[in-house]
Amino acid sequence: MQLHATLAIGLSLLGFTLAGSFKHPIEWKASDFTITCGSEDCNYNFNIVSNATGPSKFKTSCSGVPAEKDYSPCQDESTEAKLQVVPGTHAMWSVHVQHTWMEGEARYTAHGDANITDSARSFTVPVTRVSGVV
Repeated sequence: MQLHATLAIGLSLLGFTLAGSFKHPIEWKASDFTITCGSEDCNYNFNIVSNATGPSKFKTSCSGVPAEKDYSPCQDESTEAKLQVVPGTHAMWSVHVQHTWMEGEARYTAHGDANITDSARSFTVPVTRVSGVV
């Protein structure tokens, strides 16, 4: 019981540390962003790569239909994305990305988001939160 409590506190501190100020912030670079809208739905597509090293590094493509709640798996299913219209606008989008990886028995998920215009082709998604579970 004490070991589990120690691990939980350690992971909480690790998550807090990673979510705080980074000496070298983790950013994800998105490119080739497109959004096309027809008479009923819109579809988005973009490539994304992390500047991280080790197990949290990834490179993938994401596509889907803008949603209010659900993430869609990207080509690399350890990464998911969702796109939402910024309320009160027609040309602003909120891009949400989460990436999950394993390190030993621990599972980590990093979350990042960015607001962009529909004409943006490249943008940076800063990682704003990292959580871990043993």
